[in-house]
Amino acid sequence: MHYFRIDKKLVFDYSESTSMTALIQQNPKILGGQPIMKGTRIPVSRVLALIAMNYTAEEIRKELPDIKGFTNQDFVSILSHFGTQIAQ
Repeated sequence: MHYFRIDKKLVFDYSESTSMTALIQQNPKILGGQPIMKGTRIPVSRVLALIAMNYTAEEIRKELPDIKGFTNQDFVSILSHFGTQIAQ
């Protein structure tokens, strides 16, 4: 079982991740094809960097208001997916 603390009070199990196609898109015409948060021009790398800097989900949404529709579980799923890719 894997856990990630997305804010000061909530800990989520991310063993069951959301489909990445519902959260992330890639289009060669948007930011050179790098993965972005679906429906935005915000690179996933930006969100991962904020998580790495200990931002809470609420702080991420304040920093990047275009992703206010993403849930805490969405952030956990993204972190889980890309963390697994980095580890390989």
